[in-house]
Amino acid sequence: MPTYQQVISADLSKLTDAAKKWDEMAGKFDTMATTYKNKVQSIGVDGSWSGLSQQASVPMSIKTLADINAGKKEATAVASLLRQAESKLSELQGSVKKVVSDAEHAGMKVDDNGIASFDYSKVPAHEQNSIAHDPDLHDVEGQWTRRVADAVQAVNDADYGIKLALWDASNYQPLNLNGAVFNANADSDLERDEAHQAAQLALRLDSDGKLSSDDMQDFQKLMRANSHDTDFSQNLLSTLGAEKTLLLSNRLNDLAYGDHTDANDKKGFFNTGSRHFAGLSHPGSEQQVLQGLSSAVAALRNEAGRRPQQGKHPRVPVAGVLDGGRPGVPPAVPHRSR
Repeated sequence: MPTYQQVISADLSKLTDAAKKWDEMAGKFDTMATTYKNKVQSIGVDGSWSGLSQQASVPMSIKTLADINAGKKEATAVASLLRQAESKLSELQGSVKKVVSDAEHAGMKVDDNGIASFDYSKVPAHEQNSIAHDPDLHDVEGQWTRRVADAVQAVNDADYGIKLALWDASNYQPLNLNGAVFNANADSDLERDEAHQAAQLALRLDSDGKLSSDDMQDFQKLMRANSHDTDFSQNLLSTLGAEKTLLLSNRLNDLAYGDHTDANDKKGFFNTGSRHFAGLSHPGSEQQVLQGLSSAVAALRNEAGRRPQQGKHPRVPVAGVLDGGRPGVPPAVPHRSR
């Protein structure tokens, strides 16, 4: 998982550079397909060659040309995903830097590990002692540290979803046992691919009643990273369908907040190993995971001409802690809009 220092120092333009290389590869596949079709495949169908060898060559040439076109499709999809990744990560990287800038304007400094502390160099020497003994100082420093960590976590969640999308587009397998060379069905839309993967995990959760630790972490990260993304919500709705979206939303909501829910069931649903929502560091983060489905449900209700119901579906908590306008306390994080 990228650290704070890696997040703020990453040169994301390299993703665009890589995308250009994949576009070049797609162009070469296109040229290869034209050459193969005109100079190889045509020989087997233009009447100049006949016999058993010619008959055997026809299906093989069709498969070969399909493989070449699949290579073009995969390369084009990967190039598109890399460009979308650069845009998405640049925005989130900017959010991290904005939080750090806000912290510094509030009198803090942020070290290489993302830990915020009061910057005594910004105040006169005669004020430093009283500030150091302020009973609220430790709390304010902690709040800014939490704000930085939340922004870094958003980058990590997005980065993980992008990795899954690239694996999916490249048909990545540690051992390729199905004989497929390239992915003819590679998806070039990042949000649609992430929604599809989240939907598959959601359907497995619905049918099996549970997910493995690794799958649950994947599901959490995908839902958390896209909790306010309307494109993701619409794609999730399209993949799951109206009925399963509603049923799954109710199931998740009951597991998270239902008073009748057995404590062990809650633990089994949210726990990924050592504690609830491993990798999250503040209470209420499970609400962000549920927000992706809640948004899809709201879209479904709006499409049906009804206003979203107020009730069991939880509202997303404000990231960061507000405290009565006390100086130095971080403001709420604005949600990313699309």
